[in-house]
Amino acid sequence: MTDTQQDTRTRIEIVHDESADDPVANDDGAPIIVSQGKWCDPSIHEQMRGISCAVRVDVPGSQTNRSAGAAVAYATPAHVREWYGEDTPETREKTRTSLEAFGREWRNWADGYSFGYVLTRERVCGECGTWEEVETDSCWGYITDEPSELIEWMDMPDDDARAALRDAIDNHWDGGYPVVARGVHPAEED
Repeated sequence: MTDTQQDTRTRIEIVHDESADDPVANDDGAPIIVSQGKWCDPSIHEQMRGISCAVRVDVPGSQTNRSAGAAVAYATPAHVREWYGEDTPETREKTRTSLEAFGREWRNWADGYSFGYVLTRERVCGECGTWEEVETDSCWGYITDEPSELIEWMDMPDDDARAALRDAIDNHWDGGYPVVARGVHPAEED
């Protein structure tokens, strides 16, 4: 480790994003999700009566959010044509795959698997020897129940930040609120 590396470090905190927006509400081109939660009356089947569905996928209910019960994600023939230019068996299969992924994202959001990160650059103060913050960056809106996906999705600006992220996820992931994991590069010596 060089003197420069000993005098600087990159810290990352992965934090629950408690204000993450419902992915259904954010995308005008999104498939429709009909939920059979506490607020829904009548049932899903009655709600869908008379709707022309090209593809329909059942979405399991949330494990933690009691108001987000079992749901159905569906796309109309117009959705399929808008997304793929035509409505064929092949484009419907692509739509089914997309709806399954979309349903998984919606359920992860309902279960609280929404994250962001706070990236901090620090250096040792030459006068007092304590760590001082030099720069901070953050990004929010990552929805997944697989911590390993965060490594792939969170676009880190450099190798130090990527190393801190990998340290956080591989060695310090605990899933607690609000900070899920912390990582440091280079690793602090005991």
